[in-house]
Amino acid sequence: MAMDLGDSGQNGQGWTRRQIIAAAGTAAAAGVGGLLAGPLLAQPTKQPSQPNRPGTQPGKADPSKTPGPTTSPLDLAMKPGRTRDWVLKTYVTLGSLTNAVVGPDGKVPAVNNPSEIQNTRFKFDTAALIFPAIRTTATSTSTGNVKATVKVNGKDVTSEATWLDDMAAGSRYGRWDMKNILGHTIDFDTETEVTCFEYVWDEVQGAKVTWPASGKWPRAAQSSFAPQMGIEPGGKLALDLLNSWTSQKDPKSIPQVQLAKFLASKALEAWQPSGDGLKFTRTGLLQGFELRGSEQVIRDGKGSEHDIACALTAIYRSAGIPARPVIGYDISESKGEDKGLAGKSKGKLRSWVEFCLYDEQNRKELWVPVDIVRMRRSSSRAPALDKPWKYFGNNDQTDDVIPVAFHYHPPTTVVAHGAPCFWGWLTMPETQIAEQTVRFVTQSQVRTPDKPGRNR
Repeated sequence: MAMDLGDSGQNGQGWTRRQIIAAAGTAAAAGVGGLLAGPLLAQPTKQPSQPNRPGTQPGKADPSKTPGPTTSPLDLAMKPGRTRDWVLKTYVTLGSLTNAVVGPDGKVPAVNNPSEIQNTRFKFDTAALIFPAIRTTATSTSTGNVKATVKVNGKDVTSEATWLDDMAAGSRYGRWDMKNILGHTIDFDTETEVTCFEYVWDEVQGAKVTWPASGKWPRAAQSSFAPQMGIEPGGKLALDLLNSWTSQKDPKSIPQVQLAKFLASKALEAWQPSGDGLKFTRTGLLQGFELRGSEQVIRDGKGSEHDIACALTAIYRSAGIPARPVIGYDISESKGEDKGLAGKSKGKLRSWVEFCLYDEQNRKELWVPVDIVRMRRSSSRAPALDKPWKYFGNNDQTDDVIPVAFHYHPPTTVVAHGAPCFWGWLTMPETQIAEQTVRFVTQSQVRTPDKPGRNR
């Protein structure tokens, strides 16, 4: 039973919060409780780059498995709006440190007496650096072929990239190796071409897709239940809050789109945006993210937009909805002044959530973006559930926001320094002590040969 939420020009059935809570279980599917804990992440292995597997891209079917020319509601639920091409350049700079105690996670804590810190040299036999190379999100596509340059003391030591495919939540990473390194500074620069587009959402069509009867999800969706930094699905506070919001009802007794929208409405009203969630050096350069964790956001009722994205992801996953945070770089207000979050930069790191719909009969999946922090800028009260919402599906800003990753820190055994910020490395025979800074520069790509892009 697929309940329409209603839209202008359509005879949808309007639902109140109480009606959604009391929704009949006719749309409920077999339980996915076994997914809540998520599979443990395996150590990634070197493997060659592979093209996207059929059926793994949003709204795309595996023609070898689709039973005939059936049209899926997901074919009609989303269409891209305005589209823009971008180049995102990321500059990670590592300076070696000594006289500092490295934590168990490989990070250097805040320095109380910076004048006492002395530069030393990096020294290691081997290292692997990794950086996200995702191909698709709900609002972007990319070849995933990240170009990278690695320099030690200004000398180019870049190796050929290998690719880590099919990681948690649809993530993909590039890996670059180094050997026998001795030096004071390391520069790890990457460049990615991304096509971004507005997301135009037909909620009536999306709501026709029910929970998968088998309880099975596509690979990227199923792996989104895996453990992840900043997100604690199944945590006591998340489960208690979910049970309170749903009045102890089985979440899967509620149609999936209506459930996702209802939970977003409750989260919007419950959590106050607070702080930017970023950590900077004493000289004002970006180090990375400062995450509170989803359980603390639920307990305190506030957090940065990155924290709130983590908390909503935790609630969705606890309810059995495959979901992932998306972290991107927003250049909509940079106006050519982009300096990578330092100085007068107007570029901004943003986080939002995507949840997965899966048409099991036609073997099609669609990821739907949800940005409750942007919704809250208009009002701390959620709009009526029987009306379309801006930022629940529909989003006219995403052509100017470049998705970077689904994880704040790579979901494998690498470390960063000072704070997580997309990248990581593993050095042998021992972890290095360093201070990291991260900077972003973007360039628009104009699709005519006589009009070059411009820095943003």
